[in-house]
Amino acid sequence: MSRMILSVAVAAAVFVPVVQAADTTGYSLSADRRITHALHVSQVHEQFAQAHPAGVNPVYSNIGYAYPKGRYISNFAWTISGPTSLIGQTIWLGAQFTPKHSTNIVEIDAALGYVTGTMGMAVNVYTDLGGVPGTLLASYKARKLPIFGTCCDLVRLFNAPGVPVSGGTPYWITVETNAATADEWGVWNMNDTNQVAPGTNAVNDGTGWATTQLLPAPSLAVFGD
Repeated sequence: MSRMILSVAVAAAVFVPVVQAADTTGYSLSADRRITHALHVSQVHEQFAQAHPAGVNPVYSNIGYAYPKGRYISNFAWTISGPTSLIGQTIWLGAQFTPKHSTNIVEIDAALGYVTGTMGMAVNVYTDLGGVPGTLLASYKARKLPIFGTCCDLVRLFNAPGVPVSGGTPYWITVETNAATADEWGVWNMNDTNQVAPGTNAVNDGTGWATTQLLPAPSLAVFGD
């Protein structure tokens, strides 16, 4: 498996307009297609108060929960795409996290967005295999996604039994398309609570996972019981 480092400064990225379809005129892509930019931002008319059940504790988070109108960067995001999307290539991303204590993952919150194609993403939990996602532990289907460029709803996924993880051991959350959503162009929004430290990330272009660094890291939270 090849290794690669993808370190992108948003301010230095060169963006090009998207002209393939009329419904994407509000978006532009970086030259390498890794970053999607929403040219306009609006507020979603959904309930901002999203409380967590009693007894649920954060395992990892870079989401700004204290700021419901600024939980993440709402107009710059990392591209997620399937092989038949307007992007024209597979781009899946993963974010590594390490729980301090053994727990069961019962909730995952992610700042995901939709641009075009068949709506739906797979959010997966993996073990670590030498710095990339390894064995699949759990898979969630995110069927309803906020439109990219709206602020600041979250995709929230729950697992009542929980996914057991061990303290001090790295794990991965990935965002992928599947056979039913191969034409999707979506995004994973960048976090705004830590914009200077790159995350430990991985990218899959359809040929396997490779290590990468994303700056700012994608916006994600993991909760345990």
